[in-house]
Amino acid sequence: MLMRQIYYGWIMVGVSLACFTLMWSLRATFGLFYTVLLEEFSWSRASGTLGYAMSWALLALFSPIAGYLIDRVGVRHILMLGMFCLTLLLGLGSQIHRLWHYVLSFGILLALSHACVHLSTATLLARWFFRQRGTVMGVMALGYSLGPLLFFPLLQWAILEFGWRSTMALGAVIPLVLTPIIWILVQDRPEDEPGELNSAADHSPKGKRSYNARSETWTLSKALRSGRYWALWWLYVLGVMAYQILLCIKLLMPMLSVTQQQQAPLCLAFLLWLP
Repeated sequence: MLMRQIYYGWIMVGVSLACFTLMWSLRATFGLFYTVLLEEFSWSRASGTLGYAMSWALLALFSPIAGYLIDRVGVRHILMLGMFCLTLLLGLGSQIHRLWHYVLSFGILLALSHACVHLSTATLLARWFFRQRGTVMGVMALGYSLGPLLFFPLLQWAILEFGWRSTMALGAVIPLVLTPIIWILVQDRPEDEPGELNSAADHSPKGKRSYNARSETWTLSKALRSGRYWALWWLYVLGVMAYQILLCIKLLMPMLSVTQQQQAPLCLAFLLWLP
């Protein structure tokens, strides 16, 4: 009875937040694995960052493909694909012995997982919420900080206690468990879940009429001619650039003999300089 009183879209928010947080936590905590990989294989810093840098380049390639597949086969299948890639990444990552193993795991599979999870969760919530769309997107943004906050100390402890290979192998269980949960719970649209169409109408600006009519149809060519599209595009690109520059500064600081006490003020100064 209680489940019927809760709008099913909030179940979509919970699943999306879990998947996004897991994916982003692996990307955000890459530095932990970067350090141990350099120590074990004596790679150069350039080789150590090759796979991670490639993941951002490939993200630009995989994102349009993932978006196209979402429209063709549905959100649920692409979200499951993202979790499968994350499982494969961690499973294969625990068996890294050569540089190309690392590039395959943290380069190709991480980019594919990022594209699938990011776009499918955003699409899913946009379909289930209208009036509260800003609220649920804000909830989703928790994944950016919640992931590192939860997994950074946990992974650091696990690597020290069990080693990085065992940590990756154990971590692969989480997306593996999430995959069937996605299949059971996720519905691409409110009309796919019995009894939820009228509830979805209540979450639109003007009720059921607004839900059925929806907004104007946007094609790719129309979006490319829109100033709003390019404003969002540049906002995303500049945000990623700032994040990557900050990451590079963080990685270069030990080489420049910058102490741990000096690193935080320097990173803060960089962020304040960006605007």
